[in-house]
Amino acid sequence: MRRIGCLVVLVLLLSCQAVCAKSLPFALGQPVAVTKLLPPPPLPGSPEERGELAELLALQNARTPEMVERVRADAERSAFRFADVLGPGFSPEKLPKAAAFLDGLKRAAQAMDGDGKAFWNRARPVAADPAVTPCVRTPDSPSYPSGHATYGTLVAIVLANMVPERQRELYARGQAYGFAREVAGVHFPSDVAAGRIVGTLIAAALLEDPSFMAAFAEAKAEVRRALGLPERE
Repeated sequence: MRRIGCLVVLVLLLSCQAVCAKSLPFALGQPVAVTKLLPPPPLPGSPEERGELAELLALQNARTPEMVERVRADAERSAFRFADVLGPGFSPEKLPKAAAFLDGLKRAAQAMDGDGKAFWNRARPVAADPAVTPCVRTPDSPSYPSGHATYGTLVAIVLANMVPERQRELYARGQAYGFAREVAGVHFPSDVAAGRIVGTLIAAALLEDPSFMAAFAEAKAEVRRALGLPERE
């Protein structure tokens, strides 16, 4: 999966020009055909899936109360979960414009990854092995790709472009946001890997869209003021 991941990202990024031509600020006009761009998930009962289940069971056995508390908090699909990187100034109360802007990212992510979920209709890990015991509610939606990983990756990239001073920490937080779904037992590792690819595609498309970038500039200025950072192009 990881070996082909880079190739898939390149294909996705090359498709951005066509995507952007349709003007995708927040609510995407038409989802990209991720079913033609993502690798399919491992087949049920395959050695690859059994290996993924073994990884999830190992994570499950290593879960601590602190880890459970963290992944339960990260079950909330909110960009303000990244406040642990950006600080208390990064809050919806202090950032009304940015909060509305970031809510648009959520809608964009949901529009993009729904196509793959419906197409592959992959069952959640607990359906493949009842030994898997999720520590959060198991969503009713299919498992592949991970919507949380899509969203976390998208938010990390957008915030890193607003606050490049924290780029490394923001990308790491986005990785952790998706990985939490593995720790929680509700997603396979390949679900999370695919979600990161989709999140990268959305970010690449939006960051080239003029209407998106106009809203981005306003949100960025508000965020940087709230964080006490100087204005930056």
